[in-house]
Amino acid sequence: MEQHASYAENSGFNLSQDLRQDLARWYDKENSNTPGGNMLPGLWETNLDGTRENARNMAIGRWASQRSDVIERDIQAALSDPALANMKLPAVASEASVEALYSGGSGVGKAHAVSAGRPDTSGEQALIAAGAREVQADQRRLRGIAEADFAQAPKGAPKP
Repeated sequence: MEQHASYAENSGFNLSQDLRQDLARWYDKENSNTPGGNMLPGLWETNLDGTRENARNMAIGRWASQRSDVIERDIQAALSDPALANMKLPAVASEASVEALYSGGSGVGKAHAVSAGRPDTSGEQALIAAGAREVQADQRRLRGIAEADFAQAPKGAPKP
């Protein structure tokens, strides 16, 4: 907690690091420490030839490697923390004990089929057939009405 408070106080009370800022500061420091000074291209430059781009990428790779080494060191320090020394960790279990734990004490068993065969769709088929018959009956009825209406209509003008 003290470490987080100290970091927050030193970084304007931000509780997380901005890695872009960290990289930019490291890159500037690395660039000024190179033999001859300022030999690396600008961090955000986009129009670089292959050699300069490679130099920049190698420097960024060194930063990433150093950064991950620090993180790993912090994790290792936390793992060897005396506060965790009395903590009891569960032992690695056997396959049988894991099965018993996650299957209510009984064996998991083999996979079983969800459906033993093709489901019965006779009800759906009957509804579809009834609907088709109703549509055909409506079409016949409307065709009859249309023919009757045309039969009663006055004749049109003769074709020229």
